[in-house]
Amino acid sequence: MQAQACDVVYVKSIDNIRQRQAEGIASAKARGVRFGRPPIKRPKSYGKTKGAFLSGEITRKEAASRLKVSVTTFDKWMAEDDFAAHRKGADDPTDV
Repeated sequence: MQAQACDVVYVKSIDNIRQRQAEGIASAKARGVRFGRPPIKRPKSYGKTKGAFLSGEITRKEAASRLKVSVTTFDKWMAEDDFAAHRKGADDPTDV
């Protein structure tokens, strides 16, 4: 019986902690606080390296190595560029 009472108090305190944490996160987001790791900035040589990759001169791994980033990051940047290019083309009224 006493163990059950302790369990109820424990669960209630955990719920209170989660509630306060959620309120704090919501408050921080409302203030514009960004969570997580900051994004890696693309080096100046990205355009040239991207061109070499697209022309087949170098591999993805070599491109990433030249930029000193992981292959995953290089792939992400390429996907972002591709998405932006498609989006720009879709929004272009002269592209009919």
